[in-house]
Amino acid sequence: MIVVFSIMSLWFKKSIEYAEKPASDDEQKIAYFLEAFLSAFNEKKIDIFSALVPDDISVTIEDIEESQKSLLDKSKYLKIIAESMDKIKTVSYQDVFIRVDGKTAFVYGNRVYFNGPFPSTAPFIFKFEKRQENWRLVYLTLPKI
Repeated sequence: MIVVFSIMSLWFKKSIEYAEKPASDDEQKIAYFLEAFLSAFNEKKIDIFSALVPDDISVTIEDIEESQKSLLDKSKYLKIIAESMDKIKTVSYQDVFIRVDGKTAFVYGNRVYFNGPFPSTAPFIFKFEKRQENWRLVYLTLPKI
């Protein structure tokens, strides 16, 4: 795994603005995951993106205009991500907070989508669980694009 992260660190670009700089070792590990996750999307590398998403992830898509939520599994989520990669030029995260409480962590912030002349912004939440000293993404929310 160290080799993979070393290779990944060569190609991903920083596009996250933190409201609070990740301070603890756990916060920094989660921040590193976020950078890789975001870079895989922005570089249109669905294979790397897919490898970062666990098989048992829960994803909620929120349609604010119609007050509806949909729960997706990994395959449906990756289908939406692949389609979004064609539509969206880049995504960045702003105002990001990482909160660690024991073996659970939450990341809060705003996604900024650049898919036209003006950016679109939507809040997000990621939930991580620590399993055998590794942080694992288990839940995230996305706005309907």
